[in-house]
Amino acid sequence: MMVIFGIDEAGVYCRWLEGGKLKDDIFDAADLEPATQREVAAALDTPRKP
Repeated sequence: MMVIFGIDEAGVYCRWLEGGKLKDDIFDAADLEPATQREVAAALDTPRKP
């Protein structure tokens, strides 16, 4: 399972387990699966807490 932990102009910051190790990377939203793209779009539409 991939967890999105940040979104900004540079891309979508994701973290996941691979082979028992925690990995993280920055992706362009267009490179992610459609379901993940919807999560990113929803996060961008959600107002941030001050």
